[in-house]
Amino acid sequence: FVWRYVARLWRRQRVHLTYQPTPRNRRMLARCAALRAGYHPTPWLTNGHTNTIFGTRYRSKPRPPVVYDREFLEADDGGRIGLDWVTLPRRDRDDW
Repeated sequence: FVWRYVARLWRRQRVHLTYQPTPRNRRMLARCAALRAGYHPTPWLTNGHTNTIFGTRYRSKPRPPVVYDREFLEADDGGRIGLDWVTLPRRDRDDW
């Protein structure tokens, strides 16, 4: 049982995508060689949640924070729509 589990983890996995099968999407996906090659999942990180937690807690190189510029639009019915635009951080800012 254990060997079967380990062998399954080390076997190359196929990438599964959910998308609208339009001609444009098919052409775009046909050009992505990485999707056809498959991947080898990390055996001790068994799902996407553990991969995310491990990556954020134990990353060797710190990443700069994501900086947003917020824009508000006034709707015709009196409501407000907030848009957050990701901007590149400047090296001279304190949040880099």
